[in-house]
Amino acid sequence: MKKILLILFATIYIFNSHNLHAQTLGDYRSAASGAWSSASTWQMFDGVNWIPAVTAPNQLSGVITIKDSVYENGADSADQVVITSTGVLNILSSSSLKLLDGNGVDLQCAGRIIVGIGAVLNTNDTSAATLNYSSAAQFDIDGGVNPVVTFNGTAGQTVHGASGSGYFGRQINLNNASNLTVAGTVGFGGVNFINGKVIVPGYFVLGQFSGSNFSGQGSKKFIQGNVTCIVYDQ
Repeated sequence: MKKILLILFATIYIFNSHNLHAQTLGDYRSAASGAWSSASTWQMFDGVNWIPAVTAPNQLSGVITIKDSVYENGADSADQVVITSTGVLNILSSSSLKLLDGNGVDLQCAGRIIVGIGAVLNTNDTSAATLNYSSAAQFDIDGGVNPVVTFNGTAGQTVHGASGSGYFGRQINLNNASNLTVAGTVGFGGVNFINGKVIVPGYFVLGQFSGSNFSGQGSKKFIQGNVTCIVYDQ
């Protein structure tokens, strides 16, 4: 009897766990590397099966999962984006992806993000979309990133700006005991220290983006390296 109950419990648990993470109608996932705006890059869940997408995903789509290398070469909008450990989101120079502020974390990244020169990972001015960056892959930022970014990996994380024009428009959250390294030159709207240090062999530029500030600093929670302050007219 105990064995029967144990098997029954395990079956129920597996069934519920499967349903908890099941896809829903309107979800998208990448089927190949390619342009965000190309339907051939994507598959769509029709409620039963993954089928070739007829159109590219947008802000009205369900969860959008990137597991290949997807590049943005125009201007699109999205919400509920997940970048897996094999996925890459590359916003090419002078292009933009607007991240909307829906329920939960709006962009979760276990893979890689590249923001090219003059490119923007944007959000609405009146909202604060969220980007949860748990990846150990380098975050390349030569353009603008305006969502609220939380760095919460378990290994050391790196932000790299090659052009000197990359910036985080809002205060970032740092929650990584293995620290965040800033290579090259990157502008910040400030840091909320939860855990870990910002190590700067390059240049950390503090600019007055939406009110630059620091919070939570203390023992093992500070900036170690080069800091430049720039005040912008409001």
